[in-house]
Amino acid sequence: MTRIIPERDLADILPLVQMPGRYTGGEFGARDDDAPSSKDGLRTAICFPDLYEIGMSNTAVKLLYQFLNQRDDVVCDRVFAPAPDFERLLIEKNIPLFSLESGTPLCELDMLGFSVGYELSATGILTVLDRGWISLKREDRGATEPIIIGGGPALSNPAPFADFFDAIYLGEMEESFGELVSALLELKKSGASRQEKLDRFTDFDALWIPGRKERASRVPWKGFSSPPTGKVPVQSISVVQDHGVIEIMRGCPNGCRFCHAGNYYRPVRQKTFSEIVREADEL
Repeated sequence: MTRIIPERDLADILPLVQMPGRYTGGEFGARDDDAPSSKDGLRTAICFPDLYEIGMSNTAVKLLYQFLNQRDDVVCDRVFAPAPDFERLLIEKNIPLFSLESGTPLCELDMLGFSVGYELSATGILTVLDRGWISLKREDRGATEPIIIGGGPALSNPAPFADFFDAIYLGEMEESFGELVSALLELKKSGASRQEKLDRFTDFDALWIPGRKERASRVPWKGFSSPPTGKVPVQSISVVQDHGVIEIMRGCPNGCRFCHAGNYYRPVRQKTFSEIVREADEL
């Protein structure tokens, strides 16, 4: 596995870009890539297809990071869209976009997941794939390229994104995404081909698969009062929302028909006071 180490491989590039801390990783609370689980298991990354300071303000990224890294058989890195100055240098130096924790080129991952919060991220998705040396269109991807999965409220109408994702997860990842990850891990250990992995996706009702005739169903999380625990990275540069976040409620009781979020995050769920206090103490 190739590994890009910023202080070694990017020493001549980082001084030329604005906010080089976007690309160096190493934040307090980030996953330890020397842990035993980093050597085996399913190697994944979660991408918010915007700049670091936008993505690190996103609650979904933090939840996914906690959710996947609490497992011993899965490692989850982070990756964000490069700014134009860094993107230009990656092209000039022929360097692939890489994950922050381990410096893994995106094309060498087992799975790359996108959390897409708004439609204007569409071009960021393509930038990340292209700079990560991953074929833009799913039909062009080779046997060794990672599985590309999307999720988030902006993909609740998945059809416009069908050419670029191998599958799109509908709903809240905490409910059944872990089962999907376990299936991919099992298939990896058995030496399954990329196509065999994609064929297995038909077992999951929450996955919208291009060309699949069966209806996909959005899955809400039934265990909202018991969220995943674990560390999340503390950003080393200023971000848009530079504060800790505790999700105390999901869903809205008003049900306004014009509101996408009010429908997407149904039903209404609230955490108990004791759970909120526990999360505040951890934070």
